[in-house]
Amino acid sequence: MNIRKVLIILFFLLISQKVKSQEVEQKGKDSIQLDPVSPSNQKFSKANLLAYIKEIRIQYPFIVLRQGIHESGHFKSRIFKENNNVFGMRKPVKRTSTAIGTNRGYAVYKTWKDSVIDYLLFQNRFIYKIDNENEYLHYLNKNYSAVGKLYSKRLLAIPL
Repeated sequence: MNIRKVLIILFFLLISQKVKSQEVEQKGKDSIQLDPVSPSNQKFSKANLLAYIKEIRIQYPFIVLRQGIHESGHFKSRIFKENNNVFGMRKPVKRTSTAIGTNRGYAVYKTWKDSVIDYLLFQNRFIYKIDNENEYLHYLNKNYSAVGKLYSKRLLAIPL
């Protein structure tokens, strides 16, 4: 793991301790202050998502971009819009996260970039032994989606 990833993880470990003490469980229409996904929120677009994925050095960026497209319904789902949740992530119990709560059973993030950083934390926690895209797709089939082998096929069918 390179030094940049280690520093990012350490930074978010410190933040997560603060967030845990202020954590809010969002239910129904109870609201917490979020930066809505919009052009004014760090200019969300597919191109900016890919650029940010690459900037923070997430492994297998084109697979991860396809996951964002798939999991967010081409960036139109309620979970994406309400929760700033690009990847359909649940709030983790056993790893550090940038999530600030839950809504509709999925993690809530202050910004879409926080969702991407959480994905980096997910990768650093669970896929450190994976060496190539095929192994990564196999891992996702078994551990990320309930549809098994169909998941990677669906991802690879998404045009970029």
